[in-house]
Amino acid sequence: MDGQLYPPGGAGYTQAEVCFGNQSDATFGSFAYAAPFVYLECDGRGVVAINTNTSAPSFSACDPACAAPNWHNGGTHTFGPPIVAGGAVWEIGTDGSGLWAFDQATGAQLFHSASFTAHRFVTPSEAGGHVYVAAGDTILSFNMQFGVLPSSPEPQPSRSPILPATPTPAPGRSPVDPASPPPPPTDR
Repeated sequence: MDGQLYPPGGAGYTQAEVCFGNQSDATFGSFAYAAPFVYLECDGRGVVAINTNTSAPSFSACDPACAAPNWHNGGTHTFGPPIVAGGAVWEIGTDGSGLWAFDQATGAQLFHSASFTAHRFVTPSEAGGHVYVAAGDTILSFNMQFGVLPSSPEPQPSRSPILPATPTPAPGRSPVDPASPPPPPTDR
């Protein structure tokens, strides 16, 4: 008990704002971390990146203003738990809005797929340059097209929106809606 780094041990636990001051049913699922941010979904408020200082240790709270150095994006969408892969924060819209990717440093939207349905706590996964998503009884695969060399040890996204990926169903399955082309990426 009280062995945590922040607040210092013995100080007890204190509440810290992480979802715009919402203190009731604000976030569900796990968080993701890639220095210097902790990433989390905020119900009906998109994704939030909370700036952390591991040497202090401390972090910038996301109160109702949720000001810099934190960032947020995704409007009023509700997402599942995030992952960080290829320089992007990947989220599945549990409101049926598809797969989203945001620049991990700035929050700029990099990608938004066509809509598909996913359960509340579905988390994307990444392997071999693909992001995989469970959509009902189908696994969708999205190719991460960041324009880096295959030998690059730390892929970095381009700073401009990437072209929409076409979901590839698992063998023996068909896409959720093959007749509907993915919408173009939008800036928010």
